[in-house]
Amino acid sequence: MQLIKTRFLHLRRAILLPSLFFIFVLIASTSSAQVTCGGTIIDAGCLKNPSQTYQCINGNFNASTLFGVELLIPTLALSTPQFLIVKGKITFDNDYTFASGSEIIFVDNNSGFRVSGSKKLTLSSSWLHGCTKLWAGVEVLNAGEIVAKNSTFEDAKAAIILRNQSVVIVTGNTFKKNVFGIIGLSANPAVNISIFLGSKSGISSNTFWGNNQLLESIIPNTVDSGFGPSSDVAINVTNFPFSGIWIERVNSFTIGYSSPGKVVPSNMFQDFGQNLEFNIDTRGIGSMDSNIEISNSRFSNFGNFDATNTALNITSYAVYARTTNQNILVQTTFIGTNLTFFVTPVTTFSNCWQDILTIGTNLSVTEMTSKKAGNSITGFDGVTATLDYEINNNNIFYYHAIGIEIGVFKPTIINIDNNNIIDNDDLYDPLQHLGIVIKNPLTVTTEVALPGCKISNNLIQSSSIFMSGHFTGIGLRKVTDVTIENNEIFELDPITNIDRYYGIRVQQSPADRLKLYSNTIKGSKINYTVGHGIYIPESTDCVLNCNETDLINAGITMTGLCNNADVSKNRFYYHDIGFSLGDPLFAISVNEISLQKAKENRWFGTNSTIEAFAKNTTSALASIFQINSSVLTSDYWPLPRKISTSDDIFTWFVLLNGEEPSEDFTCLASEKPEKEKLSDTEEHLLNNTYSPPGDYAALDWEARWKFSKRLEQSIGLRTIDDNTEEYYAANYNETYSRLSAIYLNFLNRWKPDNDLTFITGNSSANIRTAIEQRFALNDLLPETEENNTGLYEDMAAVENMMEENSIDYKNNFETLSTLVDQNIHSLISEIEQIECTEGFEDDMKTVVSTLLSSHFTNGVITNEQTEIIQNIANTCRYTSGYAVVLARSFFPPKDVYEQDIECDTEERNGSKMQASSYKIDLYPNPVNQSISLYINQPFENASVRLYNSQSILLNTFVIKAQNTFIPASTLNNGTYYLEIHVDGKPTIYKSFVKVQ
Repeated sequence: MQLIKTRFLHLRRAILLPSLFFIFVLIASTSSAQVTCGGTIIDAGCLKNPSQTYQCINGNFNASTLFGVELLIPTLALSTPQFLIVKGKITFDNDYTFASGSEIIFVDNNSGFRVSGSKKLTLSSSWLHGCTKLWAGVEVLNAGEIVAKNSTFEDAKAAIILRNQSVVIVTGNTFKKNVFGIIGLSANPAVNISIFLGSKSGISSNTFWGNNQLLESIIPNTVDSGFGPSSDVAINVTNFPFSGIWIERVNSFTIGYSSPGKVVPSNMFQDFGQNLEFNIDTRGIGSMDSNIEISNSRFSNFGNFDATNTALNITSYAVYARTTNQNILVQTTFIGTNLTFFVTPVTTFSNCWQDILTIGTNLSVTEMTSKKAGNSITGFDGVTATLDYEINNNNIFYYHAIGIEIGVFKPTIINIDNNNIIDNDDLYDPLQHLGIVIKNPLTVTTEVALPGCKISNNLIQSSSIFMSGHFTGIGLRKVTDVTIENNEIFELDPITNIDRYYGIRVQQSPADRLKLYSNTIKGSKINYTVGHGIYIPESTDCVLNCNETDLINAGITMTGLCNNADVSKNRFYYHDIGFSLGDPLFAISVNEISLQKAKENRWFGTNSTIEAFAKNTTSALASIFQINSSVLTSDYWPLPRKISTSDDIFTWFVLLNGEEPSEDFTCLASEKPEKEKLSDTEEHLLNNTYSPPGDYAALDWEARWKFSKRLEQSIGLRTIDDNTEEYYAANYNETYSRLSAIYLNFLNRWKPDNDLTFITGNSSANIRTAIEQRFALNDLLPETEENNTGLYEDMAAVENMMEENSIDYKNNFETLSTLVDQNIHSLISEIEQIECTEGFEDDMKTVVSTLLSSHFTNGVITNEQTEIIQNIANTCRYTSGYAVVLARSFFPPKDVYEQDIECDTEERNGSKMQASSYKIDLYPNPVNQSISLYINQPFENASVRLYNSQSILLNTFVIKAQNTFIPASTLNNGTYYLEIHVDGKPTIYKSFVKVQ
């Protein structure tokens, strides 16, 4: 039998006699051990201490009115545990402490605690939970304070709710079966707030569990009225915790604490997103429109990754931060648990679908260790202005898909330095593993200039044994001005199943002005299906200086028109092809890298099949690539040298200033290229002696377009000498110059030539400075609790400065955006006035016009525009020129464009040339005995030529049936490719691998 005290029918205390104030309710059945409170039956299973007498509080009251009745007086409550059942809201209007061992049961969704302004609630080693319903939580009202230590919070919609200028110390607690452990936001979705730490320990040493079923189903977005209309809190029903900590519109918020020389337990976030629910993406820590700093926190088992059955994959984010307003600049800072205190380093993230994802916020990640992430660190700049990404000194081990990914579509500062990145070693995994990726993620992927982007001193390793898997160490998509320096990229296993291996790859061109210095790239074999140490297509003004490559099909490969490339002091070790202008397997036949006079690259070892390869003689001669050595039999120069499938027919070796090359081949960091230099192509254009590759008129026009773009970008270059200045003056009004200038203005649209850009940038810098100052003030907090009123005032003052600068930034950015919109409208009017005479000029005008219009639709183009652009993309690269390159950037890139293999040398009619309609499949691949070649439709005449990886013709077959078997049993192990001709259509290339 159990006794319970209950409030009697809400009668006024004044009219109750003391002897009648309590009614003792006797429960009939002692076996059920049930109690009631406010008409609600509480089962014994909900009671942690069934031998205790539980006090019922039924209704909404200020705590002071309950002292000495349902609640112990404050002095007695300090040392005496209390056992309460609460049906309603209790507002603590005095400082109050629950003694260790207290238990509070909340009856329904509206039950909970409130802490009044300037009042303090302390919970120590207590248990707060529900029974059959989720309770509302402990809400800390404006300027209220909560101290919760070593307590357990269960079954709440949000266990702790922090409002404006609330003060918080939450340490050593367990949060379990709550929709949210802690949330911090204003009850008004339009208001930003401040939250202060009560001491350095702040929110630390807590454990947030995510995999225990809630007492009832709920929509997370309904938990609190303060979630904004653009909040990312889930709007679908969930049966499990949604987020450990969620903050929204908070000026600054710090999670975690560590002290040098002192072991401070980490915050632990565990087992979120282990159950597949419709459109529910759980978060360990979620941040919206807030500045947040996270340190000494660990995350394990977020979501589910299953490469063998993707239907079982569950999306979940350990750390998620986003800004919903492009006029707000916020900072996300994450400091890992390794190297932060003097204990054995521990894993910061373990088995997380996504470790860190930020959208539209500055991001800093340092000294964290990740193991078995789907994707580890991802940052997208959304629609904000210039952001700053600093990702340094991290360990990312056994990631499944992507180690570090940064998506940008405006100029951005990126520094990725001194990270160890190792991919997963399971047999089953995603097709592609990428160590670091920098890309433009928009639908219309126009090139983005990133002069502040540097990827340096990283170790990137492939451990994958996934059959047919693809590995890329560093990948770039439509970004220019990137510097990649002193990275080490290699494959660990000497016996590998990887199908494609890229050390540094331009995944989608252009990557103009790419700078590669002193990178070391090593594979494990020279017969990948596709293998390149460095692969650069269609990118100009690149510098490749002092890089080393070894044990890959090709050391360095450049395809297409890569004019003004500076390739010097690189070392090639064992390869199938050391340096390659073009690739035997790729359709691009025009491969040119001018400005290659007197460049001293070296080849080591005598086993490489081909030291230097060119797709054709014209390309090699046009590149003027000269290798400096006169000792053709030395170890530096193995034979043979190849041009296409023939031996070398011209001199690759010349002396440097008539002298032997120096034995000192040291690469110095100071050996940077000159910023302003005319390429060989440009010198020929100035002298009217330029002859385009293949005599394609579109390529002559393209060379002038690119020269015009370079001159437009640089006053120093166009005034470098009288000849150049005269050329610019004579040609600035030509069609290629006008279109090129419009395109360049579109790319630089967020950098208009006026003071507003500088002013907006200053506002942005002021906000960041204020953010740094605000977080620095947290370091001044003492480790123990004491009165920090003066420090809180300083924090509030800095946050006011943040808000004032944000208002300035917002106004400046809105004005800047309006100006940019006006400039784009002017460019649209200007391009409409340009009259074109050639088909490739019309195509370029069409592509640039489409890009201009996409500015107003965030990169989305109409179905009609898509069809037009697709037609241009499907034409031949050489007869149609650079418009084709830009058109293809609207769509996923391909390694081979079949329509480029055989170009129509006559003037084409519009943009209607289509690719071959034939589709050809090979299987099995890899092959042991014979390979089946299948052509998808009937044909009249077909033939196949079989080449090895050195482009040596081995055999020719006449094909008569749609399905034909080609013998392969006598071939040596390695890579081969087929040159397939069907009914006079463009040639189709297919590759396969022969195995035992």
